[in-house]
Amino acid sequence: GRYRGRQTAAMTAAGRCWLGWGRAGWAGVRGAKSKAAQRAAKKKSAQQVTSYKVEFNPVEVPWLADSAQVSADAFLQTVLSDSRYAMAARREGVQLDMLKSVAPAVFEKLGRGITRSDKFETQEGIKLNKTFRRGLSDVHKATALAHVVIHAKRHFADALANEDSLKKLADLRQPHTWFAKARQKGRRVIMHLGPTNSGKTHAAIEALRKAPSGAYCSPLRMLAWEIYDKLQRVWNVPCNLKTGQERGTNEGARHCSTTIEIADLYKPIDVAVIDEIQLIGDDFRGWAWTRALLGMPAAEIHLCGDPSAETIVRRLLAKTGEKLEVREYKRLQPLMPVSTPLPRNFGRLRRGDCIIAFTRRQLYEIKSEIESQQNLKVSVVYGGLPPEVRRQQAELFNRQDGGTDVLVATDSIGMGMNLQIGRIIFSSTSKFDGNMQRELTPSEIRQIAGRAGRYGSVHSSGEVATVSREDADLVLAALSSEPSEIRRAGILPEPSKLNAFASLRAETPVEASLGGLLELFEDLARTDETQGLYFVCSLTHMKVVAEMLTGSGLDLARQYTFCMAPIRAELPLVPEAMSAFAQMLAEEKDVPLGLDEGELNSPSSLEDMQKVEGAITICDTYIWLSKRFSNFFEAVKAHKLRREFTGLASHGVQGLRVATSEIDPKSRAYDWSAAEERRRTRIANNFEHDRSQDDDDSDIFRQLDEPIGMNWERKYLNDFWYDVAE
Repeated sequence: GRYRGRQTAAMTAAGRCWLGWGRAGWAGVRGAKSKAAQRAAKKKSAQQVTSYKVEFNPVEVPWLADSAQVSADAFLQTVLSDSRYAMAARREGVQLDMLKSVAPAVFEKLGRGITRSDKFETQEGIKLNKTFRRGLSDVHKATALAHVVIHAKRHFADALANEDSLKKLADLRQPHTWFAKARQKGRRVIMHLGPTNSGKTHAAIEALRKAPSGAYCSPLRMLAWEIYDKLQRVWNVPCNLKTGQERGTNEGARHCSTTIEIADLYKPIDVAVIDEIQLIGDDFRGWAWTRALLGMPAAEIHLCGDPSAETIVRRLLAKTGEKLEVREYKRLQPLMPVSTPLPRNFGRLRRGDCIIAFTRRQLYEIKSEIESQQNLKVSVVYGGLPPEVRRQQAELFNRQDGGTDVLVATDSIGMGMNLQIGRIIFSSTSKFDGNMQRELTPSEIRQIAGRAGRYGSVHSSGEVATVSREDADLVLAALSSEPSEIRRAGILPEPSKLNAFASLRAETPVEASLGGLLELFEDLARTDETQGLYFVCSLTHMKVVAEMLTGSGLDLARQYTFCMAPIRAELPLVPEAMSAFAQMLAEEKDVPLGLDEGELNSPSSLEDMQKVEGAITICDTYIWLSKRFSNFFEAVKAHKLRREFTGLASHGVQGLRVATSEIDPKSRAYDWSAAEERRRTRIANNFEHDRSQDDDDSDIFRQLDEPIGMNWERKYLNDFWYDVAE
């Protein structure tokens, strides 16, 4: 006990971290019979700790060089998870978040020269390593913390000194103070609330076109094109176009149609329209709507969207001191849900139907099945297609003579497309959102369903149907429910702030990847937790791109710019192209596109279609980068090849045929005969296997004799999931 007490005191003094009394000290205090004796024992123990002066000298510890990361992980898990040690580190002027970030590098240095006390045995470091593997006692936790804190302060002083600056850049509690021009404007904010097809956006665009100057902030690149075209062609209002890939300029234009992520927050204008304001609560893109709402320097702001956004907008404007004027709209034509599910093989389709699915394979399989079994032509629309092809497919569907009869689409039609849809048919009500497979939210269902029976179309009303009873109940509940309030707005710092964060972090001697930098930012980011106004948007997309850039040699600031590019990392060729672009730019060389004419043919399979879409994405990314690094990217060839690949995509959409999968009940007819044969074989095999243990064979033979269609729900689902398992 006395030895342990002295050892604890020595190690605590070594790290200059007060972690508590040594065991002998506590025992002496508890064993004293009087208060005076307790005070004396306490004073003696304190003197024992504070009087132990230690000088540190380097010594080689080979095991740490071999297992630096293991040691660092053990340290982080066992030491920093204890609040006592976190408090001790703070008292030494070292914040926990920064200590976590430098711990691996500290242990790597410890492997080359660990500091120790001359009064300690030279084997102390080796003992410390052993304790990592069998669990740390308080004594060795104190020793480990002492080593890490001392080394962090000695060898990583710049990193630790920069922590306050990093935390200031990651402070997101008052974003309304970031936009001085908007705060000086005295803005009038008008909110147009209503369901899809209620005329709310039309009213806002009317105000925009009558204004001397203005901007339309679009949620989609294709919708920005549509408003750009309509302002000029229909209303004769000169307008500029600004998206990530395109720039359209007209002499004398004082209006601009732009995607919301790159909206200009510096040029004062008269009217700004921010469409689909309910996306302010989106986990990935919500920051762009928060930024536009708080920062647009317009005399008049028009917000269009779902009533669910009203509360959060009011709370944000309370911070800016601006008042909100609300205008409510009703749907212009009725929308009627159909309670009876349609056949799963889509046998009762009619002209003007739109079938909703959520994967590329489902879309093309449904298209192939309809065209092979019915005398109907089909258009296809999904987000992965180039905007030009989506517009072409929409025009074919809207054409009354010589066009297509049925549309198969994803939820991408929920915003910004004027379509002659009479009936929406959900083949499924669940989708993969990039993180997980989930059910559609009521807001998403209303947004998609509202595309049926659009005002001004050939249909006087709209219908919504499904192909399963469960989906029908879900859709009916969504359409009849009140919108749930959006409680928080997404937030990220301005690009200049995040760039400064990257630059400041890059100046420290601690080598860090961009992915690690983004994780550090998420750890340090602070929002207004007391009022719950904001949340930090997901940086998943940026982390995926950062992973592609690992080992490229590109500096952090340029890596950050790459991460903002609108790429689709899941497509073929895209990760390799991004890595090649980064390596060439890091070497300050001209960056080739890496694609050539005639390299791809018209798609004849889904894999071919994915390659074409990947090539288009590479061209788009190259063009996007050429606007940021014009000295190294020459976009002429990229524009030319993009037109070629877009033509291939257009041919592929029209001519691609995909065989229908046997086991996808959510979107296609099921092969009942094959399922029945497999069912009988399995039952018979089970019967043979269990015969010696089962005296009653009646249930086995009853199952064999019962047709598969007798109890549809049970047998259909059981057989489907068995096939999935196989």
